[in-house]
Amino acid sequence: MELINQQLIWTDAKLRNKNEVFESVCNLLEAEGRLYDRQLFLHDLYQREEAGPTAPGYSFALPHAKSKGVKHASLVLIHLREELAWTETEKVQYIFAIAVPEKEAGDRHLQILSMLARKMMREDFRQALEAAQTKEDYLQLFTDIDE
Repeated sequence: MELINQQLIWTDAKLRNKNEVFESVCNLLEAEGRLYDRQLFLHDLYQREEAGPTAPGYSFALPHAKSKGVKHASLVLIHLREELAWTETEKVQYIFAIAVPEKEAGDRHLQILSMLARKMMREDFRQALEAAQTKEDYLQLFTDIDE
């Protein structure tokens, strides 16, 4: 199963806070049959966020969790219509939510985080992300995701 597909991308989203983001991530994953247990994954997302904020800059948030509630490693992309406050000092407009089954916690989880970190650091990726207009445009930015 691919890590991301068009059904896991939501553009022009009107979300007002982290709670709405996390619920939306779960909705998208659940609709694609990628969760065993929504509440368990949601709990694990909140627990990870409490350990330390997941907004590394560039208007990105990378909420993630390794969870027994996840069936398949997945990446959800949400492009917010307007920035929202992720922390007291960090506003975000792009959410890259990572869901990984606990049994794949080590390598797969780090592989996805590393790939996203490398992409975020590249100016051309950030420009392409900003220029993207359709789900296909966004998906194209991740064609090398499993390399």
